[in-house]
Amino acid sequence: MESLLQQVDEIKEGPIGKEAAELLTIVAILAILLGIVVALAVVAVVEVLVLAITVEKSVIWLGIAAVLAVAVEAVVVEGFVAVMLVVAAAVVTVVENLGISQGSALRQLHFSQ
Repeated sequence: MESLLQQVDEIKEGPIGKEAAELLTIVAILAILLGIVVALAVVAVVEVLVLAITVEKSVIWLGIAAVLAVAVEAVVVEGFVAVMLVVAAAVVTVVENLGISQGSALRQLHFSQ
């Protein structure tokens, strides 16, 4: 059992464990960038709506503002979905690699006894 724990520790300290840590760092950076993009998009939409309602008070400007709001929201949502799919694929890959490595460690332990 101690040998298995040592092998698991070696896996965590090895290249796969480092990859997992790097992946988590990349995910955190992407989440921060995505938050900034969403915040900027929301601010832009609010500014356009405020401009349309307070300055012009016309139906045309309000319609343009609504179309822009829908377009910005669609782009942000599609970008968010794309980023999350990439992150999910990367996490699944790392988890599968860890599982394979741990399975190999279990097989080695079993055959060494």
